[in-house]
Amino acid sequence: MSGCGARVGQLVSRQSALFLCDIQEKFRTTIQYFPAIVDVSNRVLKAANILNMPVIVTEQYPKGLYSYLIGLNLVHN
Repeated sequence: MSGCGARVGQLVSRQSALFLCDIQEKFRTTIQYFPAIVDVSNRVLKAANILNMPVIVTEQYPKGLYSYLIGLNLVHN
């Protein structure tokens, strides 16, 4: 178990970005712990905004799966 607890290193906001992948309304009923995932995503989004980090959000087939989750606190720039 030598890999457990290995240090990742220091994150530098000007060299980092937040990537949120396919957090869409249609998945609400099929993904276990979806409300917790949204809650954590919003906390990380808030931190990324405070640190002026770029945020990349993807959607999978928005016509069929609907757009990103309404409860996700995205700020469009």
